[in-house]
Amino acid sequence: MVALTVISTSAPAQDSVRRVILNEYRLDGDIGAFRVSVRAANVRDRPATRSGKSSLLKRGALIKSLGRVEGTRWYAVEQERRFIGFMYDKTIEPVLDTALTEEERHALGLDPPEDPLKGIEIQPLKGAFVAQQRDNVIRARPEAGTRSVGKLRRGERIEAIGRPKGYPDWVAVGREGQALGFMREEGLLRVIDAALSQPLSGKLQIEGSITCAYELAFQGRSAVVGEVYGSADYSGNLACTRNGGLEMFSILMFVVEGARPGAEGDLHQVNMDLLELGDVERPFSVIMSYDNNANMVTFDTSSRTSYIRRGFRAERLATSIPEALSASIDIALNALNDSAWSDLAGL
Repeated sequence: MVALTVISTSAPAQDSVRRVILNEYRLDGDIGAFRVSVRAANVRDRPATRSGKSSLLKRGALIKSLGRVEGTRWYAVEQERRFIGFMYDKTIEPVLDTALTEEERHALGLDPPEDPLKGIEIQPLKGAFVAQQRDNVIRARPEAGTRSVGKLRRGERIEAIGRPKGYPDWVAVGREGQALGFMREEGLLRVIDAALSQPLSGKLQIEGSITCAYELAFQGRSAVVGEVYGSADYSGNLACTRNGGLEMFSILMFVVEGARPGAEGDLHQVNMDLLELGDVERPFSVIMSYDNNANMVTFDTSSRTSYIRRGFRAERLATSIPEALSASIDIALNALNDSAWSDLAGL
């Protein structure tokens, strides 16, 4: 049996070793640059934990995968164009093409990066995705087994770029508007980035000759129990003119960044709490839905229907998060009946 651990650096010897690997093990084509992601990782002669150790690589060491051994979690790997053995997938992670220097790419024998969208028609998508599985590979093309260009861990986010035409199970993803590659959508969840980069303010005319000015600021994110996404949280103030008097109120709001499970479309819950009609523990809440696909905010319900106008329905156009928040405040205030406004004024 030919030993797979090779110390010769000659090209013919390396070609021979690669042929032995390809003949003995079926590789799934997961080719590309990887780095060691743990403090120290064993390189083994065979794709098995009881196989002999050929070397030990420290965190950050750069390697090239020749492919994952089919049916296993082992990769056949090279370093500086020399086959060194097999590494377990938990010890390494893909490296983005854009993170490699020319020298590193040359040392690994990788071609210069190409535009991943070249030659593929893309239907644009808004928002982002969050990884639901432990490991989620970003690939150079929307096909299984093509070169790995990155990986998402569970809970990590990435921008949605679009859907590649002819590849229904794949989505194009990127960062800061720049496409990185493609991922299978089955391991991802659509989310929106509901953070505000600056405070939001505006003025609304409410039915019943009420005028309200509002200010709203992003406070951060909160976890949603049992989910990989969270909610974007805000606090703000209302200054409402009613019956010739000025009344000041405090509001809290949140937008659930993950899409509502089981709902058609890309629906996200939006809550506005009026603290003066409750308290922090049990606030009065008006609940709405923001459809990120249809660009629409719709009234759903409230925590106390006696404060809502009978038969109230409303929807507002919103093409961005600031517009969705403004529309939600508009809907929530217009939903209040005379009893709610009287209770607010009586505080």
